[in-house]
Parts: sequence; C-alpha cells; structure tokens
Amino acid sequence: MLSKDHATRLVELCNGFKADLIKEAAVLNAAVAKVRQFVVIASDPRQSDELRNEVEGALNEVIGALNERTGYLNETMGKMMPLVSIANATLETPRRYLCEEFAELADIQDSERHQFYEYAAKALTRWFDAAIFHKSGSAACILGALKRSMTDSCEQLAAVNASRDPLHLYAGWALSYESEETDPSIADMLDKGNKFVALIERTLARGHDRGRKAGVEQYPGLDTLVFRLELGAQLAGGKFTVDKKNGKGTIIEALNLLRTTVVQTNVVTGKELAAAIPLAGRHPASTYERAIYDARKTARQRASDTQPCATVRPETELPRN
Repeated sequence: MLSKDHATRLVELCNGFKADLIKEAAVLNAAVAKVRQFVVIASDPRQSDELRNEVEGALNEVIGALNERTGYLNETMGKMMPLVSIANATLETPRRYLCEEFAELADIQDSERHQFYEYAAKALTRWFDAAIFHKSGSAACILGALKRSMTDSCEQLAAVNASRDPLHLYAGWALSYESEETDPSIADMLDKGNKFVALIERTLARGHDRGRKAGVEQYPGLDTLVFRLELGAQLAGGKFTVDKKNGKGTIIEALNLLRTTVVQTNVVTGKELAAAIPLAGRHPASTYERAIYDARKTARQRASDTQPCATVRPETELPRN
C-alpha cells in the first residue's frame, strides 16, 4: 500500500523530473539558436576560410553534444515510460473492487479476505509489469540464468561447508578471515544464498526457468496472474475453477471482469492492458488449468513446510467446476 510519505516523495520526484526536463528544453533551445547564428555566419560569402573552418568545427561540436543529449534523453524516456505506465495502471485500476469480486468468485470467507486481498493486489501489479514491459522481452531468461548460477554457487559453498578436505577447509577459513569474522560464516553465506534463490523462484512463479515456457506468448504474464490468484485463494481457504472442455470457470469470470474494468477505468493504459487478456470465449483454458494445478501444489508445499495446520483446499486433481 502506498503511504502518505511515499506519495509525497513520489510527487516531489515527479516535480523535480519535470523541472529538469524544462531546463533541458531551455538548453536545447539555446543550442538551436546558436546553430542558427553559425549558419548565418557560414553562409556569408565575405567570411574568410579560417573563420568558416572555425564555425564548422563549432557546429560539429554542437551536433555531437546534441546527439549525446538526444541519446541520453531517449534512453531515459525508454526507462521512464514503462514505469510511468505501470504507475498509471496501478492508480487507475480499482484494485479494491477487483479483489472483492475475485474473493467472491473464489468463495473466500470474510475472515480470510484481508490475506487474499494482499496476494491479489500484488498479483495485479505483477501483471501490469508483464503486460507493459513485454515489448522489451521477458525477464524470465535473465532470472532463470541467475537462479542457475546462484544454485551452483550454493552447492559449491555447501560442499566447502561440509567437507573435511584440507583444501576446502582452507577455502572456508580464507573466506571467514577476509570477511573479518572470528568464527566460520560459511553457513550464514549459504543461508543467504538459498534465500536469494527462493526469492528468484517466487519471482519466476512457475516453469519459466526450465524447459518449455509456461503461458501464452500472446498474453504476457497471464498464466502467472492465474497462478498467483489461485495461490492466494488457496492460502486463504478458497479456490478458483476452470473447465477446459466447456471453457468456463470462475477464473475465466475473474479475467473477463478484469478486462472489462481496465477498459472502463484506465484512461492511459486501458487498451494496452485489455490486449493482454483474451476476449470472452477465447481463453486458453488448458493454460489456466495447469497454472491452477501448479498453484495448488505450491500451496500444499508451503503449508507443509511452514504452517502444517494452514487451511488449504486438498484437491490434487486438475481444477474443475
């Protein structure tokens, strides 16, 4: 949730960026005026060759500076515009209303809805990211490679920590000495590494770091949205349904509602977000079915690992109405 302090800081940053753009525009206007002056000087046939060469050199410097500034501005705008679009989507979308409707569809009890709202709101934000950033490509390949590298490093670190081999012992001692620890800290390093791998896995959500890509390329982030909504529902004691045979189910109702809502409420990003959700009757129900199945499997695993008594729907079969 955006706090008042965060909102104030964001407004300050936006105002500062706007002021910087105004200054940048003033500099560019001054450069244009200077170029015009140079052109007038260079076009006068009475000017000496020496002065012409001097003007030509100055013009080349101006052109170089303008190209540099243009490149910097284009790069900055390329980074800023997706973030601005995501911020607009987050502010324009009535997430509270959507979360309440999703909770009804997932049959979540009133006492558990607060927990589900947090999961659902985060799932929507992550979907905004995927839908708006998809033109830049998927971050899954980067995160997947990072996960594999971190996993390999953790395995090697675990070998150093567990081995009695003198060379491994020396490697562990050297690391501890360099980090100025009085006791070996390999276990702490390993714990942090494993936590970072777990963070990457949560970010990837499902199946994007190995084998065939999960989801449908035409609708970026859609399968992950379904996964996260179902995971949140399961952890709150509810569930979504889908039947690929007839193309119906509460998750499809939820997505149809989401598509209609962003079109009606999002002035800036409505069309772009709506394009990332299939039209009614064209949903890839098989993809949703797999995502829901994966979410239920993940929910059971989390419940057994951290909260043995947590309320999780026990279905092991694929989701049906």
